[in-house]
Amino acid sequence: MGIGYDTRIHKHKVVRLYSSGDLPPACEVYVLNSTGQWRPPAGAADRTLPLGYATNFCRHQSIFAQGHLHWVAQPDRKFNSERIIMSFSINDEEFGILPLPPVKMYPCVIRELDGRLCVFKNSDEFKRSYDIWVLRDHQAGAWDLHCRIDLDTPPLADTQLMRSRSVIPLGTVHDGRCLLLRPDPDLIESESLESHKLFMYRPVTGDVEDLLAGGGILTHHTMAQRVVAPYEESLESTGYGDTKSQA
Repeated sequence: MGIGYDTRIHKHKVVRLYSSGDLPPACEVYVLNSTGQWRPPAGAADRTLPLGYATNFCRHQSIFAQGHLHWVAQPDRKFNSERIIMSFSINDEEFGILPLPPVKMYPCVIRELDGRLCVFKNSDEFKRSYDIWVLRDHQAGAWDLHCRIDLDTPPLADTQLMRSRSVIPLGTVHDGRCLLLRPDPDLIESESLESHKLFMYRPVTGDVEDLLAGGGILTHHTMAQRVVAPYEESLESTGYGDTKSQA
């Protein structure tokens, strides 16, 4: 399931994919703040996904970026290492399959960085080295290598990230110059507090900062949930009323 913003109707849409038994996978769309109900994608005869699309979806949630929802999926139900990236246009409500970056897609993780889809991939199965590929042009399917993160090379090797076999990029800060990194909650080798950290990493210079070194809200009470996300506080207009008369 995923949610995205339709710039044409200025509303959010919730999209869910599901399958049951031997039935083909299906898709339903719901427009928030509307009187409608769950329905097939616009222009589709029914809820069934188009032929030739994936039938087995990654358990991770979808990623909304560049006007599309994205899922990592398998082209069939059989267990194999082949993976695709399936996209769904929020405006047009049409499915597509993205050209892949020049890497093997299994295993990999997709994320959103600076509004763009990215693929986070181990670049060497024998090392803790990871590449971040960013989708530069969605229509053309053009990817750029954003950076490489090597956990075994200082200064990252000198941090508490050494306690985890992998990391997760949460987002960017400082106009995209820095990455927020945290240990992968599924691959933490130790349940100590030192294993649950949050770092700011600058790929160009290699500088790294422990954001919780001076204390923070990540304690043993929240550690079990293993949840952390970037948050930016701002004031936005509600869009109601005459703003000039309210000034």
